[in-house]
This record gives sequence, C-alpha cells and structure tokens, in this order.
Amino acid sequence: RLRHAMKSDCPMFTGPVEVDEVYLGGKSKNRHWNKRTEGVWIEDKMPVMGVFDRETRKMDAAPVPQVTQESAEAFILDRAMGDAEVYADGSTLYYGLPYRQSFNHSRREYVQGDAHINTMESFWALIRRAWQGVYHW
Repeated sequence: RLRHAMKSDCPMFTGPVEVDEVYLGGKSKNRHWNKRTEGVWIEDKMPVMGVFDRETRKMDAAPVPQVTQESAEAFILDRAMGDAEVYADGSTLYYGLPYRQSFNHSRREYVQGDAHINTMESFWALIRRAWQGVYHW
C-alpha cells in the first residue's frame, strides 16, 4: 500500500496548483551540547518543495539540493503546465512564475476567495507531526 502511494506516476498538473517549501530536520535542543545553535536552525535541515494540483487532487513533493528562485521555478515547471495558475506564499522564490498569485503571511493574508495554499501547509504540518514520531508528550 505504501509503495503504491509513493509511485511517482503523476502527470503534468494543469492547475490551479499550490506550491510551498519546507525545511525538515531535527531540533537544535536534541543535538550534542557543543553543536547546538541559538534561534532558527535551517542550515542543516533538508529543503523540500511540494506542488499540489487542485484539479486532480494529486501532490508531488521532493527534496531539493538548495532553494533558489531558479531551482524553485524548475521544480514547479517540471510538474505543472506553463499556463497553470500558481498559488504561493509571498516568498521571493516564486516571483518569476507566470500566472502567480501570492499571499503575504506576515500581513496576515491567508485566503483571497478560492486562492490559498492551505492544503500544502496542512500537508507540511502532517509531515512534521509524523517526523516527531508516534508518541507525543
């Protein structure tokens, strides 16, 4: 069942698509005392990009070596048609995409009509929760 779910036979997405990125990895407090860092710690985390097609309800997510505007555009255009409407957050990674509608989360913009990326963010929340393990305290 897991192998079937993980098959990568996704066709090109026609859109509208939601795109987002996440950094997955452990917490600094779980590192050895001499390797801990203060504040946000993304240097050693794995960047993962995801695309969700609302039409087919299919998703494709994969780790990327680095998150740049060029790599983000390549990742999305490999999975979505060129004329697909793209919903993204306000990150500068997505500025070069055609047919893009973005939201500025720092200004508390999350939804504009049918345009949102809540499905992608819910997916990342599930992945992060599963990353922590089965038992939560």
